[in-house]
Amino acid sequence: MTAFFGPGPGPGWWPLWVLVGGLFQVGLVVGVVILVTTLLRRDRRPPTPPRPASLHILEERYARGEITREEFLERRAVLLGHQPAESAPGQAPPAPPPPGP
Repeated sequence: MTAFFGPGPGPGWWPLWVLVGGLFQVGLVVGVVILVTTLLRRDRRPPTPPRPASLHILEERYARGEITREEFLERRAVLLGHQPAESAPGQAPPAPPPPGP
């Protein structure tokens, strides 16, 4: 037992170095796998800017029928910093649902 647990790093320490080397290799492989999966899962598109809460409230008011389509388009244009588009294709929101009973 003195050869294995001797006072210095003699020939009896090789099992410990094999274990340390194996753990290092496993850690290296796991790290590379984590790095590759993180890079592959990352969204490549630029992040979209968050929508202001005021625009969400405006959309809710329009959906409830509290404001007209024209009011909605005008206020939305002001909030987004655009000029109001009266008949731009794809810009008009859907008609609000009919009022409930």
